[in-house]
Amino acid sequence: MKPSSPPFHAPGSQLAALVAEGGLHASLGRPDDWPKELHSLVVLMMNTPMPMWLCWGPELRVLYNDACTELLGARHPGVLGAPVSQAWPQAWPELEPAIRSALAGTAAHVHDQCLMVDRG
Repeated sequence: MKPSSPPFHAPGSQLAALVAEGGLHASLGRPDDWPKELHSLVVLMMNTPMPMWLCWGPELRVLYNDACTELLGARHPGVLGAPVSQAWPQAWPELEPAIRSALAGTAAHVHDQCLMVDRG
């Protein structure tokens, strides 16, 4: 029997509430079924005041924190749980090598990467 994951500890986080309530079931499954590594990363990310995002799984699905919603503008929450190549299609050609390098266990750094920001 798999132990139950602790709840997301991110007071006031709208995204933590959305994720905990099942906002990603279609793309990443139920949070109770997530590996503990993903759960820990999401808790860390949701409690970080700086914009932060991660991608997970074979389809590289995007999770992000509340601070990132300002950068996404009208694209939020539609890109939550979407493959990163669809969430930031204009940046994917530059992001993909760094992401693939990280997945291969090699350190990667993206310097001066431009991303479209829609702050309304």
